Amino acid sequence: MSTAELSRVIVVTDDVERVLREFEVRARGVPKGVLAEGLITAVDDLIQAEGRPPHSWPELLPSTEARNPKRIGGKILQDSGLLAAFQESSGSPGPDWVQVESPAPYAGFHVTGTRHMERRDPTDIDLESVVEGMTAMVAAEVAP
Repeated sequence: MSTAELSRVIVVTDDVERVLREFEVRARGVPKGVLAEGLITAVDDLIQAEGRPPHSWPELLPSTEARNPKRIGGKILQDSGLLAAFQESSGSPGPDWVQVESPAPYAGFHVTGTRHMERRDPTDIDLESVVEGMTAMVAAEVAP
């Protein structure tokens, strides 16, 4: 006998492949709307914290407070609640994605800032952390 014949190992992966296929079927059954809710919660948490790290968004300009006295001492980006009313976008989910959006027509101005307004991006979430949380949730759903 040669050395090669003495060290041959045969691994049958049928059972592992069956379990992985079962996981895949279960993962497809997790509603993507649940994943959208994870994004919405992350955006809401960021707005409540007023930035990342917390309270890092620039204060309101004195001119903004002068035009809107009720905003003095109020939380940033939380005047009417429209901007923070993120929801799953129409057309979402796709086969492997979800999308959320704010119904506020001015939301994009907060993402980029303007000449007269500081940038306070409500979508600047810790996406890596959000995806890790979603992955853990899906793993818990598909575990036997």
